[in-house]
Amino acid sequence: MDVLELKNYITTNYTSTTLNQCSEDDDKNEYLVQNRAIAVFDFDKIKEKESLDRCFPKNVSLTSPDTVVFNNRNEIILIEFKNSFSSDVKKFAVRVKFYETLILLKHRFGFVDLDKLTYILVHKGPKKKSKPHHRSIQGRCPADLSILKHEYPVSVKVYDAKYFDSNCYGILGKALQDV
Repeated sequence: MDVLELKNYITTNYTSTTLNQCSEDDDKNEYLVQNRAIAVFDFDKIKEKESLDRCFPKNVSLTSPDTVVFNNRNEIILIEFKNSFSSDVKKFAVRVKFYETLILLKHRFGFVDLDKLTYILVHKGPKKKSKPHHRSIQGRCPADLSILKHEYPVSVKVYDAKYFDSNCYGILGKALQDV
């Protein structure tokens, strides 16, 4: 399945929502993004239905990013919202979500256009007055998401929520479907 086939399947079988809704932190009742104009799809809901109905045994629970967006450049953008300061985001868990999403895209949809895939992490930004620190585990930085680009021809980007919210049209490319 290519990008357009996947877009057609998702837009036919799922209801869109907004960036604002997908950025909600249910525990804190807060939204990282205020934009209610760009239509997106809740990828968590897609993952739940597709992995249970079609592809994986019921005892398998995949993780996934919060949102999927199809832009006018025929690209897929997956967005993970973390209502945490940048230094507190567990990048290892974000990487696992990416890899498990690739498993779902490949095995359920036969998706092949990995070069048209962008993975975005949106967080609260840096803590005030925090000193930068760097630590490695066995020579690798656990906070580094660029490792995702070493295995797959994908684009990986990280933004703080305020910047992302005010620049989301430029970052995402004018979304194909506005609310």
